Amino acid sequence: MYCLSAWPLFPFPHALFAGSLSPCFIHPATALIIIAVPLLGLSSVALGSLKLIAQFVNPVTVLLHDVSHINRATIAGFAIFQDQAEMDFIQIFVLAIIQGLTEFLPISSSAHLILVPVIAGWQDQGLAFDVAVHVGTLTAVVTYFRKELQIMARDWARSITRREMTPDAKLAWAVGFGTIPAGLVGLFLGDFIEDHLRSTLVIATTTIVFGIMLGLSDKTGNRQRDEHSITWKDVAIIGCAQALALIPGTSRSGITMTAALMLGLTREAAARFSFLLSIPVIFLAGGMKTIELATAEGAVDWVALVAGAVISGVAAYLCIHFFLKLLERIGMMPFVVYRLLLGVVLLLLAF
Repeated sequence: MYCLSAWPLFPFPHALFAGSLSPCFIHPATALIIIAVPLLGLSSVALGSLKLIAQFVNPVTVLLHDVSHINRATIAGFAIFQDQAEMDFIQIFVLAIIQGLTEFLPISSSAHLILVPVIAGWQDQGLAFDVAVHVGTLTAVVTYFRKELQIMARDWARSITRREMTPDAKLAWAVGFGTIPAGLVGLFLGDFIEDHLRSTLVIATTTIVFGIMLGLSDKTGNRQRDEHSITWKDVAIIGCAQALALIPGTSRSGITMTAALMLGLTREAAARFSFLLSIPVIFLAGGMKTIELATAEGAVDWVALVAGAVISGVAAYLCIHFFLKLLERIGMMPFVVYRLLLGVVLLLLAF
C-alpha cells in the first residue's frame, strides 16, 4: 500500500507492479455469426469503392482538396435533419462500421470518416451522426472493460478517502491525467486544426509518418511491462502523444500504442491502456458534439441515430475483442502496411 501524502496530486511510484486486466469475452460462435454480415457488407462496399475511385479520380481529387468545406449540416441517409437529403441504410451501415472499427484500430477513424463519403460520392454524414457513432463506440469500450472500470473506480475513490494506493488506483489516475494534454490542445488549438489541418495532404502525411513510427516502435520496443507499471513520465509522454491525434490521419489509438510500445509496454498492455485512455476522450468529444447538436436547428431522426449507435457499438466491441486476442500473434505490421498503402493513395489523390 502507498500513502497519498507523498504524492498529493498524482501518487505514481516508479516501481513495477504485478496484475493484469481481464477483459470479458463473448462466445466465439456468437462472434462469428455477428461479424459475418458486416464483413460481407464491407466486401461489397470495398469493391464498389474501387470502381468509384477508378471511374471518378478527377472529381474525387477536387472534392478531397475541398473536404474541409463540406457542409456538415447535411447527411445522406434517413433524414437526420429536416429538409436535408435522405441517406440510405447502406451509408449508415458502412459509416457506423468504419467508426466502430477505426476508433480502436491504429489506422485513424477521422481520416476514414472524412474520406469515405467523398470517395463513395456521399454527402458528409453530419453532426448528428457523429454524435450517434461516438455514443456507440463509447458504450462498447465501457461495456467491454466494465469489470476493470468498476475496480478502478472503487480503488480510485479509496485512494482519496482512505489514502490507499493500489495498482488499479494508479491506473485510474493515469487515465485521468493522460487525458489532460489532449483536452488542453483541443480547447486552445481545436479551431486552428479544424480550419488548417484537415487537407488531404495532411491526412496522407500523418498516415504515412505515424504508420512508420508504429512499425518502428513495435520492432524496437522491449515489450516487457504491463499497464500497471506506468509511471508519471510514461503518462506525460503517452498523454502528449494522444494530443497529436487531433491532427486528422494520426490515429488516437495508433499514436498512444506507439508511445506505449516505445516505453516498453507489451503489445496487449499498450492496447489496453490506449483503449482505457479513449474513454474520457470519446466522452468529451461526444459531449462537445452533443452541445453543438442541441443548438442546431432542425428535427432529428432518432431511428437513424439509434441504428448508427448500435451498429458502431457492435463493431467496436468485436474490434476490441479480436484485436486484443490476435495482437500478440500478428503484431502491428498489417496495420503499418495498410497505413502506408492508404497514405500513398491519398498522396496520389492530393496531387
